[in-house]
Amino acid sequence: MSCKMMLRFREDKIRRLESQVVGSITADQFLQEDNKALSDEIQLLQGKIDQNPEVTRFAKENIRLQEQLR
Repeated sequence: MSCKMMLRFREDKIRRLESQVVGSITADQFLQEDNKALSDEIQLLQGKIDQNPEVTRFAKENIRLQEQLR
């Protein structure tokens, strides 16, 4: 995930917090929006992990080493 995406997530969170402070959204609405935003962020981060060649290489190496220990 790029820095721009991380900044966008943080800016959205700040916007939601500000909306709650001024009373334009309820606490329940804030929590629902925050939960949705965090779920989206998790999906993007999971995709980045799944597509990271270094993680794949380490996973293969880990499996190979575990087999050697057996």
